[in-house]
Amino acid sequence: MFDMSEKEAEELKDIKKEDIIDWYHTYLRQTSPKCRRLAIRVWGCNTDWKEADVQVASRQVIEDLSGFKNSSEFYPGLC
Repeated sequence: MFDMSEKEAEELKDIKKEDIIDWYHTYLRQTSPKCRRLAIRVWGCNTDWKEADVQVASRQVIEDLSGFKNSSEFYPGLC
């Protein structure tokens, strides 16, 4: 679909700021009964998949995003 950008732009014309705010309050605000979480898993190109499957059980919940960025050793120039 070479015209995907145009189709997306056409659809986005109908979205209003209030729609985004309502979506946020429904799906991202912790007090909402429909609150959803986003989990992201990133692997490098030299990943050992057997080792990656074992690490799935470990997780980190980030409560303070600014503190996490400041203490992160990953990409310190971007944080």
